[in-house]
Amino acid sequence: MGTEPSDITRKAHDGRTTGIGKRGFLKLLGVGALAVGGTAGASTAQSGGGSLANRVDITGANDEPARYRLGTSGALVPAPGTVERWDSTTETTAEGWVPGSQGSDTYYFAGGLVDFEFVEGAGRVTVNGRPVDPAAVRAGWEHSITIRGRGEPTNYVFEVSGGISPTDTETKERWDEFGGANPVGEPTRVDGWVTAEGDVDTFFFDGEVERFAFERGDATVEVDARPVDDPESLTNVGEKRYVEIRGTGEPANYAFSVSGELHASTESTERWDAVSERAAEGWVTATTDSDVYYYTGELVEFEIRQGTADVTEGEYEDPVIDE
Repeated sequence: MGTEPSDITRKAHDGRTTGIGKRGFLKLLGVGALAVGGTAGASTAQSGGGSLANRVDITGANDEPARYRLGTSGALVPAPGTVERWDSTTETTAEGWVPGSQGSDTYYFAGGLVDFEFVEGAGRVTVNGRPVDPAAVRAGWEHSITIRGRGEPTNYVFEVSGGISPTDTETKERWDEFGGANPVGEPTRVDGWVTAEGDVDTFFFDGEVERFAFERGDATVEVDARPVDDPESLTNVGEKRYVEIRGTGEPANYAFSVSGELHASTESTERWDAVSERAAEGWVTATTDSDVYYYTGELVEFEIRQGTADVTEGEYEDPVIDE
């Protein structure tokens, strides 16, 4: 018999919501504006928003000034002390400048953010603290996902809780397959390929990424123009947990099984690690060597077959996205 995991910890779980997404909901109602932020009846925005429920922050991306333009479906007011005399605001639009990464402009608004564009330069945009992609906002969607080839043929599959659309005709190739359908008829699943380095597929979507997997190869993935450390950790299948096996300086062989679905982190596992839908077996060696898995259900069996290792298990938090 192997040793039982000795270092079991717990992490706070950050739950996700599912559904057809705010855009799909508005389309069902026949409303054209995208409600990226809160909806009617949402809690009042803090720090100067008065009765306006939503907040948008614009920050420069580097040392160069950035000029922006935005529009909302409801009332819009600048936050006190953030905008300058050269920034202009109407009841539902604003245009201004941010002086690089050290400067930011903030507005409070009702309804939805229906348009945003960096006219000059580049920057970052958050709505109610959540990053958004200006290109997705202009197109009437909540988010974007980009898959960038690394020089080898790569087959990826992802599913979302809302709907999906290719950003342009160049993204959708004849070998890319769209499946599923939300209540307004938009696809919810993509099975696609990127090949050479510089080959890029980009999609707009609503809701959350519920599953992402590389069926073959590997690629760089960005959500809302920000890189994701471990794309397959985006998979959201019920209440997800994680288990990490870290080496202590000597080779250690482990094996375990779960009652639900199991996914290995592509960043940590090696070719000699064997992973099935519900079980895994692998090795860790140096103290910097660790294998990470995500799963649903329960960890029903765990064994250290050789050597020693530190094992941490707990509830999964949303993946960290690089700044």
